Amino acid sequence: MKHAMLVLLLALASATAAGAEPTRAERREARRLFEQGVEAVGREDYVAALAAFEESHRLSPKAVTLFNIGMCQRALADLPAALRTLNQYLETAADDARARVEEARRVVAEIDAVLARVTVRADRAEAELVVDGLPAGRGAVTHPLRLMAGTHVFEAHLEDRTVREVVDIAPAEAVEVRLEFGPAPVVVPTPEEPAPEEGGSSLVEQWWFWTVIGAVVAGGAITAGVLLAPGEEPLAADWTIEGN
Repeated sequence: MKHAMLVLLLALASATAAGAEPTRAERREARRLFEQGVEAVGREDYVAALAAFEESHRLSPKAVTLFNIGMCQRALADLPAALRTLNQYLETAADDARARVEEARRVVAEIDAVLARVTVRADRAEAELVVDGLPAGRGAVTHPLRLMAGTHVFEAHLEDRTVREVVDIAPAEAVEVRLEFGPAPVVVPTPEEPAPEEGGSSLVEQWWFWTVIGAVVAGGAITAGVLLAPGEEPLAADWTIEGN
């Protein structure tokens, strides 16, 4: 870590231009922010250093500033971001100091050995994929995501349906996450009730008529059963069934 900090601090003296030509005022402000970032690194305030380097790079892009951004991300344990930034640095650092290039390669190899490789696939090509709350494309992520070890949440969204998987991932593990909606739900329409015939219906066709009649018949059967049960004393006159 001390070697990496030394390389970062020495970068102040050898910054090289990259990208579109900034204005004179932008270069001056970028230089001030760069120095501010180096001072923050000296006191190990990597949050402040990262913010200063990122703004400096926005105003006046330089390979060395990109290197410093990646090293701050690494110091803050944001290894996926550090890997992306340092790989970007290596793509644009052909003319940068050899010591920084070698240090970047060493750190990239170190990070690459611990990050997991994760691919994500949904069974619907139009599904929107979300990884740890961040958009990740549609249908499939075939280029492996580089994720740190730990618990990660994978989601696929399709209209009003969501498939969600929570996966524990080990360091350097290769994982394929499949998000399956399954068959589309079948919606059965509710049949319409037929309209009543004109003129209404007769009394015997009314459902409530047969309900009442059924209750009376059932009540009569129960009462008769009580009256005619064998071996029992005749009931009082109030409980007998009168004849026609």
